[in-house]
Amino acid sequence: MNWRAIPDWEGRYEVSDTGQVRSVDRRVRDARGYDVFMRGQPIKSRLVRGYPQVNLMRPGKTWSAKVHTLVLLAFVGQRPDGHEARHLNGDRTDNRLENLRWGTREENDADRVKHNSLKGTNNARVKLTAFQAFMLRESSSEITNGELARNFGVTSGTISCIRRGINWGWL
Repeated sequence: MNWRAIPDWEGRYEVSDTGQVRSVDRRVRDARGYDVFMRGQPIKSRLVRGYPQVNLMRPGKTWSAKVHTLVLLAFVGQRPDGHEARHLNGDRTDNRLENLRWGTREENDADRVKHNSLKGTNNARVKLTAFQAFMLRESSSEITNGELARNFGVTSGTISCIRRGINWGWL
């Protein structure tokens, strides 16, 4: 396992290529003005929308960061413009460096299709598949929303939102 300093947090926090975060041994000045030795320790993450996240703190600044972002920043570098973090195997909790890449939204969406983790499709209340929503967006304007709604068992408002890109707009 390799450890690297988290950019802008050098001397305070490190992240490993397996997705673990820790504080580092350091000397700090306490409230009474004395230098105190603080031993580094693992930082516990919590799940936020399915992604492990940690809080990094120093005087005057607190940062809530997703662990995958920290791994990529430390081992790959700054996020290129227009890119976002990708989990190559589709597991949001797998923050190993070999599973992470910076990529475009289109690449990330392709990953979601590949891993069947598209937005909306995992919701038990969803009545349409991504494919059906895509087909509705591409459907002829000669067919009314009401007709499509009856055929698909949803409301005409749902059809309208899909056709205008409000719902399933990422397709």
